[in-house]
Amino acid sequence: MTEPNPVPEAAAAARVDWPALPAEAAGRDADVDSLLERLGTLPGLPVSGHGEVYSELHHDHKEALNAAGDTAS
Repeated sequence: MTEPNPVPEAAAAARVDWPALPAEAAGRDADVDSLLERLGTLPGLPVSGHGEVYSELHHDHKEALNAAGDTAS
């Protein structure tokens, strides 16, 4: 059976440089800022944990939108 080769160079080559959030995007909406901050945790997590984070973010975003819709008149 072939096993993955844990070569440090291969791990470094597979690393993704995540884009930074533009400074002007911060501070417009507290709910959005909170969600974006939580998205910022993804680079430090294994890929297997991304789905859970996305699911939680989607749930919280939907709740925030529904709450905003309830107060709009």
